[in-house]
Amino acid sequence: MVAIQLITPFLIYIAGEFLGLSSILTVVTAGIIHGIERDRLQQTTTKLQIVTNNMRSVLGYLLNGLVFVLLGFLLPSVYVGLYKSGEIPVWQVVTLIFIIMAFLFIIRFLWVFLLYRKFISPSCKYNRSHIDFFAGKHARSRYSFIAALGGIHGTITLATVLSLPFLLNDGTPLPFRNTIIFIATGVILLSFIMAIFLIPLFC
Repeated sequence: MVAIQLITPFLIYIAGEFLGLSSILTVVTAGIIHGIERDRLQQTTTKLQIVTNNMRSVLGYLLNGLVFVLLGFLLPSVYVGLYKSGEIPVWQVVTLIFIIMAFLFIIRFLWVFLLYRKFISPSCKYNRSHIDFFAGKHARSRYSFIAALGGIHGTITLATVLSLPFLLNDGTPLPFRNTIIFIATGVILLSFIMAIFLIPLFC
């Protein structure tokens, strides 16, 4: 069973390539569907669930680490390509990164702020011992702020932009490929930096 779960993403990836779809998004979509359906399974043994969860945790850490090692190797070459191409000035790209990050932060903050009572409800499966921690004055704003900062981007974002082709069907280079990758990596790094330095101030 565990071996089948390991092989399935690769089979889905190959099927996506064969059908002319985005293989990365196909695998991600299948993973989301599997995660939803997994909660509904009642016939799986407890032992198998423990083994599966541990295996996924280990693989998740390994793959995340691999992706961010790749990010470190990729960023300098992408920056050089962006600078040489002259498609968009670097300062404009950096400004766009901050705008995107601010936009994402505002969306997350408002979403959590408006649904605050739902998040702190004892029936919420994501809520455990956080109710007492966030009790007190300005609890709603504090909870929303930390939740917004904690929305770190990473593996899926980078995997999606790396799936962009180098060339178009006519053989010409894909326009703005380096720009898109640089923006994605910039948002990832900025989300990490913000979380590392700002979250401890509110905890």
